[in-house]
Formats: sequence, C-alpha cells, structure tokens
Amino acid sequence: IQDTLISCEYAVGSNSAIFDLTTLDGPVSAFDTVNTDVEYYGDQALFLQILNTTADTSSSNVIYSKVIYPLTGCYSSDSVLLEVNPIPQFVSNILFGNACAPSAIDVASLINPFTTTAGADTLYYEDVLCTIPHPNPHAIYTQDTVYIVLVTNTIPYCSDTTMAIIDITSASNFIVSQDTLGNFSNCGPVGCANINLTDGNTETLYTTTDCRKVATVTDLTNGIDLGSTTICEDIECAVPFYNGQPYINRSYQITPSVNDSAEVCLYYLQQDFDDYNSVAFGTWPLMDPFSTLCITQVDNGSIGTLGSTAVVIPNSAITSTYDPRTTVWKVCYKVDSFSYFYCHTCNPLGAALPVNISSFTAKRSEAISMLDWVTASEKNNHHFIVQRSKDSKSFEAISSNIPTKAINGNSAVELKYSFNDLNPMNGHNYYRIQQVDIDGHLSHSDVRDVYFGDETMVTLFPNPVNTELNIEINTPKATTAYANIIDATGRNVRTIEMKLTAGANLNKVDMQSLADGVYMIRITNNKGLDYTQTIRKK
Repeated sequence: IQDTLISCEYAVGSNSAIFDLTTLDGPVSAFDTVNTDVEYYGDQALFLQILNTTADTSSSNVIYSKVIYPLTGCYSSDSVLLEVNPIPQFVSNILFGNACAPSAIDVASLINPFTTTAGADTLYYEDVLCTIPHPNPHAIYTQDTVYIVLVTNTIPYCSDTTMAIIDITSASNFIVSQDTLGNFSNCGPVGCANINLTDGNTETLYTTTDCRKVATVTDLTNGIDLGSTTICEDIECAVPFYNGQPYINRSYQITPSVNDSAEVCLYYLQQDFDDYNSVAFGTWPLMDPFSTLCITQVDNGSIGTLGSTAVVIPNSAITSTYDPRTTVWKVCYKVDSFSYFYCHTCNPLGAALPVNISSFTAKRSEAISMLDWVTASEKNNHHFIVQRSKDSKSFEAISSNIPTKAINGNSAVELKYSFNDLNPMNGHNYYRIQQVDIDGHLSHSDVRDVYFGDETMVTLFPNPVNTELNIEINTPKATTAYANIIDATGRNVRTIEMKLTAGANLNKVDMQSLADGVYMIRITNNKGLDYTQTIRKK
C-alpha cells in the first residue's frame, strides 16, 4: 500500500530531514506485520536497499516499500512519498536585548528578521525546558532570560529554539559620545535609531550600550500620532561652517512617520559651546543659550543641498536648561514639522543659516560654460563672484563683481543671475559662486563640474533624496541612456529613458512613489557608459 511520511528539515532540499521508515511498516503492509517482513529501497527495481531504516536521510522524495511473505517468498511493492516541512530558523542561538530604565523591552523585537513559513507561532518561556510560559515577554522591565520557541502549524510541527538575555540599565544623565572625564564630544557619526511616539507621549532616545541621551520628543496632544520616528545625529571633529557662519558641531535629523506638532529637546555640551565661541569671537555673536542661541531647521535635504529651505527658530521660542554635574545643555522648542536641525548664534537680521542659492546649474554649450543661479532670498548681500578650479580645491575668480539685484541687498523673492565662461579649460572645470555681504562676510555655493573632453560625466543629487532626484549627464555626443533604479533586494523598480544632447543634460526623476531605503542607480547606454551610485530615499 502506498503511504506518505512527513518530517522537518532546515531548508527544503538540504537533506537534513531524518525519517524513521519503520513507522510505516504497518500502513504499507495493510497492518499485517505478523505474517510479513517490510524492507525499503531507493529504486523502483528494488536493488538499492535502505539499511538505516530508523534514521533515513534519503535525498529523493520517493522511495519504495517491499512487503514480503516469508512462507511463500511472494512480495509486493509500492512507492512511499517522503515530504518535508521547513524548520523556522532564528538568526542567532543567543539573542541579546538592552533597554534603559524606566523603559521596557519587547522580546519579539529581537527575533526579526527570521526565516520561517506562514502560520508559525512564537512562544515564550521562563525555563530552559520550555514548560513555564513567560508572564509578559512584550514588556520586560528587569534583567531576565527568556526562552523562545518558534513552531509551525504544520503536521508534524517543526520548531526552532533560542534564548534571549535581557539587560535593563539605568538611564544616564550623560549624552551620546560624551567623554565623561573631560566632558567633551567624541566626534563621528552617532547613527540612527527609532522611537515610537503616540499622541501626548514623550520618549527619549538612548544609546543601547550605555544608555546615554540622544534626543527627547514629545508628541503634542491633538489626536495625531507621530508614529515610528527616526533620529540621527552627527558630531563634527571641528566647528563646521556654512556660508561663512559657524554652527555647533552636533547636528540632528528627525523623521517621523507622520509630520505633526511636537516639542523637540536636543542635547549639547558646554564644551561644544566653548569651541563655537573660540571660532566665532570677533566675527559672530558669542553663544549664550539663554539669549543668543538659535536653531536653523532645514527642509528637503541637509544644509547646503540644492532646493533645501531653511527657517530659523528664534531664541524667544527656545527653552534652555543646564546640568552643571554633567555640563549638559538641554535645548527645547516646538515644531510643526521635522527635518534637519543646526544650532548657532542668532544672526543680526534674525535669519537662518544662509541657504540663499536655491539652484545653481553649469552646463557646456559648444565651446563655452553657461552658469545660472537663482537666489530664493537675500539678506545683506552686495555682490557675487564666479570662481573656477581645476582640482575643486584651489579656486580663482574668473568674473568681476556681479552686483546684487536685491534692493539695498535684501530680497524675499527669487532673483536670477547668469555668467558665461568663454574660455573653459580642457578637462574638468569646477565652478562655484562666491557671495559677499555688505559687511564683507563671504559664503560659497555648492560646486558644479563642466567637463570638456571625450568622456561622459554623471552627477546625481541630492543624496539623500526626498521627492526628486537630479541626474546630470555631461556627454560629448548625443546618445540615449537608461537609468535603472534597483532596490536593496536587487529588483529593478524603475527604468528611465533619457535622450541626451551633446553637452550638459539634466533629467529629473520623481522619487515620491518609492519606499524609503537605499537604492542603486545604474546608468548605461550602448556606447560603453556604465555608471552606478548608491542613494538613500528618505
């Protein structure tokens, strides 16, 4: 009689399933085990006998039974089907979880991602034998060890086990990357992490290793949840500048699932402010968190990204408190949306960190370079100077002073400017616009490259991108190129055909429909162009 035997293995086809064929002796012999003998073979001709019948690991999913009547020597044979169900797999034999008191940890958050099949169930236990269910594995407030079983709903059940070691540490009053002996900032990217915010709730993001503060966000009560909120922080190794103005070395990016009103609290060290004052002395107002501290909020990209916009949060809207034991400043203010945040002293005109040039393009047109730029607003502006470089490091002026079109140097409307370089250099020509204030302060635009040669040059910006990606291609000859957008799984999610003319070409790609994450952009044509670059959609 034909029958089926089912077992479990880690991956179908891995040959790790173990079958006890003797459990089929009764079914295949019509339950006449007294008068018959049962043997199993790997081939239909019954030549390759399976000897280890209690622990068979046959790679085939079909074997054959031989039911023999010893008294007569007669026998019959039929196929036996061997089926396997995949065993779910944890990513690690031991999982580790950390939380900062008074916060709790959900053990379920530690087991993703894992390999399993639909219909699996996860069970949590207090003991190593997995007999005592854990009372609350989704909210653990103290140090604990949880034993986890992942079991399928198949017959037979297939399961995998692991253990989770939970460490709950008291929250620290120090902040991330703070040297607690010298109370200065250790520079470098802090990275990104998530907190979940519901309406009216306050959450502080702590580092998972030493429970240091990163930022605190309060979702103001209005019936809307911010949801999963990503907070990123970077710490520069020296006081950074933008358009000639210094700002504090700690910068933040906050991105909620839903933009909504909230109160944001960011953390700085007194030494961060002292370092700022050392470079601002004699040029910019000195930092006094109670009277001169302002925050610039930059939307649609980080500071300096073309198309980004900036608003200033004035000192009157900021509350600053100081902890002399840790030398930590807590700076809090309310927002209606989220993006990048930069701390600096308030400008005399109450302006944000300058993000005045909203667009700057440079393209080749036959034997000249055509430069165009647009200012979204101007404050205290006097003139512009076009600068050029061969190596993008050492720049020299190639224009005379280009006077501002703004009345008295101030404007709140778009103003357009242009300049043609009639004698570009062979090879790369790097251009930037120098802006000079009435009081002599200098600032510079982003750099644009125009190439005079036989190679095709590709530039992608902004990166990270939010709504629209610019693909700038400078090519010596007209051609058709294709841009393929490939997601993290290797799947091509979009193809854009681009008709290119000789010289500079700018193609804009709508990215709003794509999910947030990392993508690879590959640009090719049939003339040898093969350019790839990774971008992040946020």
